[in-house]
Amino acid sequence: MTYAPFHQFQKWFNQIGGQTEEEKMAFLLMAYARNQLAEHHVEISRFEARFGMTLGEFKPWLERQADDMKFRHDMERTLMEWEGHEDSREHWLGVLKEMTATIPYEPAHVSGFVGTRTL
Repeated sequence: MTYAPFHQFQKWFNQIGGQTEEEKMAFLLMAYARNQLAEHHVEISRFEARFGMTLGEFKPWLERQADDMKFRHDMERTLMEWEGHEDSREHWLGVLKEMTATIPYEPAHVSGFVGTRTL
């Protein structure tokens, strides 16, 4: 995919909160990281609602289902997907913590922009 030169994006970039280009970039990066965190949180919530338990509770429950191999195989696929979302959520949470420790400012309108969790 070929992108247009930056000057063609300038009109949209100027609409992003922040006074300087650095503030605008911080806004974009933090918003993206928060969006990633929120997406994985939503998927984890769906698993928890579907099974009525957390991942920590699901693993031992699955171990007790050894009799039905087809069911267990399907659930192990579910387990891998659930674990992937948990790992990704932890990754993006770490990224956000690192960003908030590194970036000396956060435009006021960034907090709460995406997702409902706060750091």
